[in-house]
Amino acid sequence: NVDFAINKDSKAEFLGEQGIVQFRTEFFNILNRPNFANPNATIASFTSPAAIQCGPQYAVKSCQFGSSSGPAINSTAGQITSTITTSRQIQFSLKLIF
Repeated sequence: NVDFAINKDSKAEFLGEQGIVQFRTEFFNILNRPNFANPNATIASFTSPAAIQCGPQYAVKSCQFGSSSGPAINSTAGQITSTITTSRQIQFSLKLIF
């Protein structure tokens, strides 16, 4: 990000001998460069099957885990869907010094 500020000081006699009016402009992320967040890392979600004890030593000799439909694939996997910084912002201020 590139930030930039400009200020202009002007004498203000209505505030006394030392009176100054300061006008300030500040630019944040002046180049408006996007800083992307990390991509969505979730490829698929798996549901864990119920705990089944199986094998030659148990009554159930063979096991099947999962379902015939397979895992739920995430359609936004690997996509960048947000930024981590804000877009360009401009701020104006007026300061009275006396």
